[in-house]
Amino acid sequence: MARDDATASRVASRYELHEMLGQGGMGSVWRGHDALLDRPVAVKRVDLPRALPATERATLRSRVLREARAAARLSHINLVAIFDVVEEDGSVFLVQELVDAPSLKEQVARNGPVAPAEAARIGRQLLDGLAVAHKRGVVHRDVKPANVMVQSDGTVKLADFGIASLHDDPQITSTGMVMGSPAYMAPEQASGTKVGAAADVWSVGATLYYAVEGEPPFERADTFATLTAVVHHPPRPTSRAGGLEPALQRMLAKVPEQRGTIPEISRMLDAVMDEGARSAATSSPAADVTQVVQPTKATRAKRTVAAAPVASPVRSPTPAVEQSRPNRRLWLVTALVAFALVGGIGLFVALGRDRTPEGAAPTGIDTDPAPPGLTTPPATNPPVSGSTPPATSPSTTAASTTTTVRPPTTTAAPAPTPTTTATPVGVTPVPGGATYTDSETGYRVIHPQGWTVRDATGNARDFRNPANNSYLRVDWRQPPGPSAEGAWRDSSAAFARRNDSYREIQITPTTYQGHQAALWEYTYREGGRTLHAYNLGIVVGDRYGFALNFQTREEDWAASQVLWEQLKAGFQLPS
Repeated sequence: MARDDATASRVASRYELHEMLGQGGMGSVWRGHDALLDRPVAVKRVDLPRALPATERATLRSRVLREARAAARLSHINLVAIFDVVEEDGSVFLVQELVDAPSLKEQVARNGPVAPAEAARIGRQLLDGLAVAHKRGVVHRDVKPANVMVQSDGTVKLADFGIASLHDDPQITSTGMVMGSPAYMAPEQASGTKVGAAADVWSVGATLYYAVEGEPPFERADTFATLTAVVHHPPRPTSRAGGLEPALQRMLAKVPEQRGTIPEISRMLDAVMDEGARSAATSSPAADVTQVVQPTKATRAKRTVAAAPVASPVRSPTPAVEQSRPNRRLWLVTALVAFALVGGIGLFVALGRDRTPEGAAPTGIDTDPAPPGLTTPPATNPPVSGSTPPATSPSTTAASTTTTVRPPTTTAAPAPTPTTTATPVGVTPVPGGATYTDSETGYRVIHPQGWTVRDATGNARDFRNPANNSYLRVDWRQPPGPSAEGAWRDSSAAFARRNDSYREIQITPTTYQGHQAALWEYTYREGGRTLHAYNLGIVVGDRYGFALNFQTREEDWAASQVLWEQLKAGFQLPS
């Protein structure tokens, strides 16, 4: 039977094929009907390369059947369901849920790019579905706009599960065929190395980039040039991504381990959705970043497609870190994270670390506890101080135990200086912020109006939000130590010994404004609350070591992502 010419043809004497919906390198898709259960279905015929020898085709067919049956066991509202897998007349047929909705590719082609908040909403649903698949050991390998169906009620469905084995099978690639979509392939898939769940995260990032920009981030004139760009080049600069930019940069990291987990990326997307909801509610072009609202499951479920794209803020001309560097990861990703180093857990061992015996505080470590009131809002509860580190070692320098009082210099924030501000594309300093200039070193911080500025221990200066006591601490020492990453690893071990609730999330080497740096992320409990922190350590040649420490309550973490990037964008090292 000639399937491509079929009208009311049947598969397995049950599934009628009425009209072809599409055809590509992987086969053809038909609108059909399940005569037994009397329901509409989509039937995909999977074509195997005819160039393969018969024995290899048989082996590959067995793999396709096995993976398709594994995918058929997946059940999630954001995954197109596979009802049946049939082998007939030498072909494999996947009988699937019929989703009568346009793909994201069709939607963008027809209506133009979507707003960042809407792209985040789509991405959130894709990640929810993929998380279920990954837990069952199923990797999609071909997430792309054409496989993302957007229904009229806003529900997103990811299609084309069940043929994952074709996308990186060496038998197929040896025939010269490129399976999957080069513009949306992860670097490891494009280069023929092992593919895992992180490849799907990359493809979601490329898909969301397309959603807000209207074009893929790496597409070039031909397949080879596109694959080369995927493996070696940074994505095209964005012009419309706005607050979605940090999440895109993280998902599109070249190294799989640097893309973050699905829960981490989901929190970043939640923050973008919340920002969009606040902007829509107030009808103002920018939300007040000091007023953060944590999303609820109910509000996420009710979000619908934005009526019009939202213009992104002015971009700095170059990303903070080369996309092609394996070490770049987190600081794009650090999309606002909390800067605090629990009570000083080592605020500064970082950049100048002296190795010390077990249990002793490293030389230069900031032993000042977290600012009072962080664990509970001062408006309703008395202040609660942060965790108290162990007694300072006798070897601790005087600089780490004395407080230097310097009159702050606060002025209106000047226009950002692209040549000195390292920040992901699309992020600028706090709009309308105040500028603090350190009189001793000359470093500069642009912080929100209304934040308090005060001296902390040693050279540290705290910039604190009086509404919830989240804070940014900037500390420095002179001269620095040799390794920010090594300093943070020492500090992490020391803090773990004195705080059972401490959990290290990551210590990641990176660069900042061209200097060696490392990002340390962790959580711990204090005063009945979980606190979340980032500590960015920077080694400025042989002159200074800096630590940017941001800390906030766990429930405020996701909503603080944009603020963190703005604070980081507004920090300038001494000239």
